[in-house]
Amino acid sequence: MTHRTKVLALLVTGASTLGLIAPQIAGAASSTYPPNAETRSFHHTDGGWHGYTSFGGACIPSVNCPTVTNSYAANGGAGGASDGYLRTSIGSLAGAAATSRGIYQSPSFTYKGIGGSQPDKLTLSIARRSTLGAFLAVTGNSAHYSVDLVDVSHGGAATGVINGRPIGKRNSWTASTASVPSGGLTVGDDYRLRITSVFVSGAQVAPGGAVGYDDVVLEAKGQGGSGTGGGGNLRRQLRHGLGPVVQKGRHLTVRAKCPRSVRPRKCRMRIAALLHRHGPKVTNVRKAHLGAGQHRRLRFKVKHAYSKRVAHRKRVTLREKVKIGHRKLTVTKSVRIVRH
Repeated sequence: MTHRTKVLALLVTGASTLGLIAPQIAGAASSTYPPNAETRSFHHTDGGWHGYTSFGGACIPSVNCPTVTNSYAANGGAGGASDGYLRTSIGSLAGAAATSRGIYQSPSFTYKGIGGSQPDKLTLSIARRSTLGAFLAVTGNSAHYSVDLVDVSHGGAATGVINGRPIGKRNSWTASTASVPSGGLTVGDDYRLRITSVFVSGAQVAPGGAVGYDDVVLEAKGQGGSGTGGGGNLRRQLRHGLGPVVQKGRHLTVRAKCPRSVRPRKCRMRIAALLHRHGPKVTNVRKAHLGAGQHRRLRFKVKHAYSKRVAHRKRVTLREKVKIGHRKLTVTKSVRIVRH
């Protein structure tokens, strides 16, 4: 094989490989929250996060239990020497059995899923580092942390993502991930991220220490072309599953389908036929509850007032209102009438 032939063969092979890979890359879709990068990375500032404390048990701060301080560290974050992070510190004090908490809360942000649609997967990641070795070595002491998503739009209802996970002794940055329950967040609602560090101290001297948090990212992922992440794609799939209309006397029969891509969710449908896109309803409304990939033939009755007009038409418009999880869509499609 000549050198020129080898080059051509490599170019063809490379193009074929790219052809296989490109659709997969193009189809993927994702969104990250909070939308402000500084609120996730703390590279130069605290990103607007607000820190506060709370205490329980017999604790009287600075008297018989360690104080807790929330602060921003301008360097030493997960991104290197010039990267900042959030830090919660406890002081050193002889104390009684008590609980001290350091709490950080992010600015509110509007959760839009992916382009206004529920994602296929929602994951939280957070990096942490601690200098709590001496504190945890004391009998009766412990430390753990939790991360919640607080729904500001609905009275502060919290969705737990990480619940009571041990902070441990982490001299270097360690990233942790957790999945948010499917449908756990409502598209369009405002949320805050909340990180709670809990320090339980016994009756002995409690050495001080600190825990740091960085790179707090909520990521929504979807499959784009085949998943529920793309609103336009899902509407096309719903529209493709409608029609044609079969007429027999005053009855119309229509095939409706719930796309496979909505799995594990289901489709709750309300369908009616119209004279045209903005015209009156010429049939009753039929309801259907279909699982992903299922289809059903629905039978409608033409209203008496429109029976003659429908009898002379070649097409009607179907209007389908669909609810999939928390998401609502309306699809219209002009379809031909098949008569027997």
